[in-house]
Amino acid sequence: MGWEDEFDSTIDFPTIRYIGPVAAHFNATPSEEYEYRPIPPEWLGRRKPEDFFIATVDGDSMYPHYQHGDELLCLHCEDMGLSGRVGIMLLGDGEATLKTIKYKSGEDWIDLVPANPEYKTRRIEGADLEKCRVIGRVLRVIRTVDEI
Repeated sequence: MGWEDEFDSTIDFPTIRYIGPVAAHFNATPSEEYEYRPIPPEWLGRRKPEDFFIATVDGDSMYPHYQHGDELLCLHCEDMGLSGRVGIMLLGDGEATLKTIKYKSGEDWIDLVPANPEYKTRRIEGADLEKCRVIGRVLRVIRTVDEI
């Protein structure tokens, strides 16, 4: 039973595309199969359901802020807007990762920064940067802390 099973079935909840696990480490590929998950309507703000996706954290490089198994409500975007936000980056080989994304406008690099000090920051620059793209910014962590 997941968190979505707790919703009142008499209320019309919008559904968001679930893309599966996203690595909180490197060298993982997101799933190509999609399913949909309901969310409370107030989580949308003034946006449409198709502006969002849900992903599951796989790994511990973003621990303790994001834990293995957490589900993340993400806003589709191609730009983080501000350096230092947490987002999901699709790397050149189809690998997707969850990291704090740092950069300086006008410079030819980005740093993918883990929260867990056991992992190293990964700098992507030059031609490798052209193969990468941001796919979403994390807005909400969905976590079950205890079972009923």
